[in-house]
Amino acid sequence: MEFIGFFQVLIIVTAIITLLYTCFRSLKFSCWPFYTSFSSSADDDDDDIPAPREKYDGDDIPPPKYDVFISFRGEDTRTTITSHLHRALLQKKIETYIDNRLVSGGEIAPALLEAIEKSTLSLVIFSQNYASSTWCLDELAHILHCREKYGQLVIPIFYGTDPSTVRKQKGSYEVAFAQLEKRFKGNIGKVNVWRDALTTAANLSGFSNKTGPTLQAIFFNRSAIQGILWNHADSEKMYDLRLLYVYNSSRNKYCKVKVSLPDSLTYLDWEGYPFNSLPSKLSPENLVEIQMRNSQVEQLEGQNLINLRVMDLGLSKHLMEVPDLSQSPNIEHINLSGTAIKSVPASIGNLKSLEELDLSGTAITCLPASIKEASRLICLRLTNCRSLESLPELPGVRWLQAHGCTSLEKVLSSKTALTLGWDEYKNSQGLQEQLTFSNCIGMGWDAWCDILTDSQIRIVRMAIALSRHFKQEDIEVASHLEFEDESKVRLPLSLSLCVVKLNNSGSLLPNTSIDEQEYVFRSPFCVVCSGNIIPRWFPYEVHKSVLQIKLGPNFFSTDFLGFAYSVVVAFKNYNVRGSLRLGCKINFKGRGDHCIYHRSCMVAEYGEINECKFDEPHSFVWFSTLDHVKQGSYNGVTEAIFDFYPIVDDLPHGGAIDCSKIEVTMCGVYPMYARYMWFSYSMNRQF
Repeated sequence: MEFIGFFQVLIIVTAIITLLYTCFRSLKFSCWPFYTSFSSSADDDDDDIPAPREKYDGDDIPPPKYDVFISFRGEDTRTTITSHLHRALLQKKIETYIDNRLVSGGEIAPALLEAIEKSTLSLVIFSQNYASSTWCLDELAHILHCREKYGQLVIPIFYGTDPSTVRKQKGSYEVAFAQLEKRFKGNIGKVNVWRDALTTAANLSGFSNKTGPTLQAIFFNRSAIQGILWNHADSEKMYDLRLLYVYNSSRNKYCKVKVSLPDSLTYLDWEGYPFNSLPSKLSPENLVEIQMRNSQVEQLEGQNLINLRVMDLGLSKHLMEVPDLSQSPNIEHINLSGTAIKSVPASIGNLKSLEELDLSGTAITCLPASIKEASRLICLRLTNCRSLESLPELPGVRWLQAHGCTSLEKVLSSKTALTLGWDEYKNSQGLQEQLTFSNCIGMGWDAWCDILTDSQIRIVRMAIALSRHFKQEDIEVASHLEFEDESKVRLPLSLSLCVVKLNNSGSLLPNTSIDEQEYVFRSPFCVVCSGNIIPRWFPYEVHKSVLQIKLGPNFFSTDFLGFAYSVVVAFKNYNVRGSLRLGCKINFKGRGDHCIYHRSCMVAEYGEINECKFDEPHSFVWFSTLDHVKQGSYNGVTEAIFDFYPIVDDLPHGGAIDCSKIEVTMCGVYPMYARYMWFSYSMNRQF
């Protein structure tokens, strides 16, 4: 997850709060009292401004269930602006619906249509690949239908693309529609509906992430100017300046700048900052966010950063010490990746608000034991920390990325932190747990055992939490994720099956045969580590990619939770290219022709790691739940065949992956039951 500018999210959330307040108070929308960055992307016509729901009469208006619905293209924005917006909205107690399912084609789910209809406001995040998803386009068409019929509020956000590109379907949108016209040549009317929807949405007032507030803010392109003198007299005139954004500064290496900034500055975003310390005449106690990637900063000592929430000094190669943040109780995100730091102070444990820490590519050899006291730490990135030798007990980190830590030998179990909050644990909506220890070739047996022991506790915890909340939409959305675009994925011939549509209650849609069902589940948890052994707590294990087990009459009892899976994959110079995905097709067979198919997918995200090639065997663990068991669908099933396989994308420009470079060589299955899970949990708490 990249460090998205906090001020961008803050501006959008502020606007949404204002909109909702205005809507509920039936005020005119032409008087929104927020930043001027909210400007029409087309002409300033009255038609651009959505009318309040209250102006629509009649009993057919659905009662609001959500404040905000977010429409987005997962592969573009799931881990960036979408996740940040979602978190910020929830923190403001704004009821937000976000659909994290990955859809394998087909029509939009009825539950999703209902969520759109019962939302007061819809945010549509247009990104480069938005138009390549028919699911997204169907969402947009229904959103605009609800705007027309119910007066729903609609705000477009243009992330990495321009309003004109969306409006005129140019660039990547033009390419996408060329494909859509071929795919739907027998139903061009549907394609035209999507085109009209994009044009309409792009003409609405919205946000572009290439801009920001012009009131109380300065955006400064350094590459266009050879030199500048900005003295204290100039800054005194800007007594109300809140935000300074300087970009392209690193491209002008020989500029000479004298800078003195006003006390009022709150957000400082200066890529390639050319000085070794913060500007003079600056009041650090007012700073909320410091973004200075690729800077020349050497130290931030003696600064009173009491209100700081975000610090991004990534790739600041001259920074050798972690800044003193003992007086920064509110800090949530720290990015020190690619810096020259070699150690982390023990005071890191005092940061009780810290949620994300990125130390990737640094020369640290260990982390202080006190880090376990940073109780809110969720995400820890240590990618390519090649000098890292050991990891202490950690707090309940849900996203730990330690890919390429080639010197890592010792990893202590985090069993204590994982079990302490057991009763209060709830799987957060859309949040995947991932532990990545790939290419950690120096890791010993004890470290491997501790990692896999922790994975069992995590699976137990999450599976039980999911079983308690099967009827809640947030848990359903968090856990039941389908493949995004099956046309992009090359599957074995044995997987050419019909994916049956389910309604929002989990029942089959009309005209669907009960004997040809296929359920798809993306696991909310996965662990990856170097090694070639299936964990010893798996009762079923074979040295091949297919495993068959017999199922007794009480196998699917009321406390059955699902299956945990483990595979060993052999790699040969295999490039992950962003994510690594494995699948399992389960064929449940019964008497006669009765059969049910369940498909489970594990996705390990690697993001934009430059070197992510695999040459050694790796072990993977994930799980899937089967909540539809409670529907009685599995009555009469007598055996299950588990077929594990890698999911590989085609290369750009139509090239194909050499599948000989990735092969499942071992697999294991662990049936999960609540009664045994509680016993396992109790044992873990005792020892």
